[in-house]
Amino acid sequence: MDNKLSCAKYEFTMKASDVDSTYHTPIFSTKGENQLWNLRIGPSAKKQAEYLEVFLQAVPSVTELITEGPWISRQGLSCEIYIIDEMACTTVVSKKFKESPFEKFSRKSSGCGWPCFVKKSSLPENFILGICFSMTTAPRVQSSQSVDNTFQYTLPDLATAWGTMLDNPNTADVVFNVQGTKIYAHKDILRARSAYFRGMFNSGCAESVAKPTESNKPSKRENKSTHVSMQSSSYRRENALKILSLQYKPPEPTVPLADETTSSGSDMEIVTLESLSTEIKADEGKDQSTSDVIKTNVIKTNDINQVSAVDALNKHYEQRLAELQTKLSDAQQAQSLIINKIQNLQTNFDDFRDSVKRREEEITTKEKEVDSLKKSIQILVSEFCGVDNIKFSTNISFDDKRSSTKPLPPSQSVSQPPQRQYHVIEVTDFEPVTYRRFLHFLYTNRIPSEIALPACLALFKLSDKYQLITVRRAMLLRIETLLTVDNVATILFQQAYLYSDFKQICMEYLLKHYEEVTKTKSFELILTWSGEYPAFPEVMMEIMRSIPNRDCLTPTVASNNNTDAVVNN
Repeated sequence: MDNKLSCAKYEFTMKASDVDSTYHTPIFSTKGENQLWNLRIGPSAKKQAEYLEVFLQAVPSVTELITEGPWISRQGLSCEIYIIDEMACTTVVSKKFKESPFEKFSRKSSGCGWPCFVKKSSLPENFILGICFSMTTAPRVQSSQSVDNTFQYTLPDLATAWGTMLDNPNTADVVFNVQGTKIYAHKDILRARSAYFRGMFNSGCAESVAKPTESNKPSKRENKSTHVSMQSSSYRRENALKILSLQYKPPEPTVPLADETTSSGSDMEIVTLESLSTEIKADEGKDQSTSDVIKTNVIKTNDINQVSAVDALNKHYEQRLAELQTKLSDAQQAQSLIINKIQNLQTNFDDFRDSVKRREEEITTKEKEVDSLKKSIQILVSEFCGVDNIKFSTNISFDDKRSSTKPLPPSQSVSQPPQRQYHVIEVTDFEPVTYRRFLHFLYTNRIPSEIALPACLALFKLSDKYQLITVRRAMLLRIETLLTVDNVATILFQQAYLYSDFKQICMEYLLKHYEEVTKTKSFELILTWSGEYPAFPEVMMEIMRSIPNRDCLTPTVASNNNTDAVVNN
């Protein structure tokens, strides 16, 4: 706020869920870059859970950090803090300080507020937290004796100092890969400045780690199938032997039967006892000789069958033995290879275990250094800014895959910087220049004073995606000043129709200069290629309905193939 101005107002749109924990607003200024402030709202620290506390915190400048006494440049101000229902536009609560608290602001005390500002139950779902500064008296000129003139400093201002932290790979833990361009940033700053990044980092998202698999180790199912196959092969071998022995079983000897003689009662011959005995003896001699021949043939047949069976079995076992010898040699070769691999793995494992021990010792040393550095930062911030609790990122690593330093000779070896690991975020829908400007605002709370219209449109889209209301409003106001009769129609049909407030601004400008807009070349191109614009029918119908004398002002749509798409839509 300039000395010539009497008041300055800052408002921040919030949700009731944002104040479940302590919420810090973006930093704002009342006097250029030398007077920076910050509002803090959250649950009351006085064991009154139903109330919310609101405090105004001064962010000291370089001059104030080295000033021992009160900060005279902040004296002469008064402020009012209020909460407004965004939907109903009614004031929920508004409080002023009875006496200006800025008279006592110094390095020891740089904040003021109310521990029980408002009941949480009285907050609407969407509300506006605002503060209005007013000038009561002119600030006194600070005496030159309050600053040690012997202390010479050339430090940059706070915003510029924070800006140097962006795109610094030595301290960053996040890298944005924006269409091939890498931009380095810090999780803690992004989490504190953007609700989008806060939700993304707090959700525990991380890159997946591929686990090594043992391809040579058979599974339980494979072991089981191998066992079954071995059992089945032995079973088949035994059955084959049984079948083979049965196949060559010698046949049982058969004795031919004598022909039966039939006779009738009439042809019966009467024989004597001598003739009968003679015939019987002859028959017995024939039978004896026949049986001897049959026995000899049976013995020969059995011998031949046994020899054939033995030969077949020998051939079978010889083939089986050859197969088993081949498999045994293959198994011995595989066993030797496995033993060599196991020995190599054991050697590599020993080397890896030694390297892990060395790395653990290095990490322990680095962690001790980081802890001491955190304590120093905590002491400095607590002394100068009045903030007691600072959350540091725990995902600190020392792996830097980008380092490609060549090893030096032992006599010229130098200590290598610790390597770092980054959380990589791929960005494909924005240009690197636009994304760098967006991150620069998160670090410095500054937007370049002169930005072309395409850059403003891109920043508006990006800030809407990442829920950065301050940049979104600033870009919307700047776009409104850059609207002309030549570009308003193109902006409306290409981008503005997606956002209600943006669409309303473009519609008001277009309706105000409707006759001039319809005569421009850009509007004629939109009518000619209307099928390329998805919202052309709806937006054009809304324009026609909003014009009082639309009968005489209705534009002529060119008769080409693209107009069919408009009718079909």
